Amino acid sequence: MNVEILNRLNNLEKLFAMKKFPVPNLHLNFKVKSLIINLALALLAGCGSEKKTICSWQEKPLVASGMENDWGGALQFDSKSKFWYKLSNDDQNLYIMLKMDDEALKRKVLMNGLKVFIDTTNHKKEKLGIHFPVKRTVSSEARTGFRERQGRERGDSQQMKDRLLQELQVIELIGFNNRESDMLMIGESKIKPVITFDSNNGIIYQLVMPLGYVCKVISPKKLVSFGFMTGEIERQNSSSQGGRPEGMRGGGGMRGGGFGNYGGREGGAGYGRQERSSGEMSQMAEPAKFWVKNYCLMCKK
Repeated sequence: MNVEILNRLNNLEKLFAMKKFPVPNLHLNFKVKSLIINLALALLAGCGSEKKTICSWQEKPLVASGMENDWGGALQFDSKSKFWYKLSNDDQNLYIMLKMDDEALKRKVLMNGLKVFIDTTNHKKEKLGIHFPVKRTVSSEARTGFRERQGRERGDSQQMKDRLLQELQVIELIGFNNRESDMLMIGESKIKPVITFDSNNGIIYQLVMPLGYVCKVISPKKLVSFGFMTGEIERQNSSSQGGRPEGMRGGGGMRGGGFGNYGGREGGAGYGRQERSSGEMSQMAEPAKFWVKNYCLMCKK
């Protein structure tokens, strides 16, 4: 289309040069040329700003196994949030895989939880979503038991990771069935999320979701957007918590937001008895998030 417009402009230029264009005077000649050029530039700009549609048809159904190789295909990377991601779908399910190998991002996910939002209007509305893992709230009694257990398990990072995965059994559904929130055990929902660790202690997140949860009728022109974001740290009163957010205290507090040394070093997520600068705490308090827009659910080849 761009080439066609340029060719027409060239032809008009030739007509003006040969004085075969029927205009009454040179002043009008100049106005007509200016108008045509401006219209052409507007058309060119409009062509360059067309939405780039994302499609990824899944030929074979996938299972949320937690194994990266089972899902295959290259992952995309969002440089700002540090999420790796892959989206696909077939005529039955939506498939989402995330990978997190950045240390700060892993701490945010394990400490504050992770929400995946689906906006059927292709904007950035946080009305329909899946919250998994769910942000944990831990009592002082549970923290005491955790510290004792951590002392026994500190030398075995695999044992700590296995225990963590066993505890991730609750999923929160946000905005489904006209309900603000539903807390369910994973086995009670048709939406299947899973989290595992890879051989490099990176976090693998996989989600299989029936398309019926997204929209009842899917058309070729239907575009949706996906939002991915960690939870926020609720800052406690400085007089009672020493100015530290929940899950980030020194001296006897929970390490790594209560998930132990999943990375194989003391404190795992880097917290525990070590004091942290206010700058690092502020970074942890800031949620990591990004959106993918213009995804087409009907793109079967």
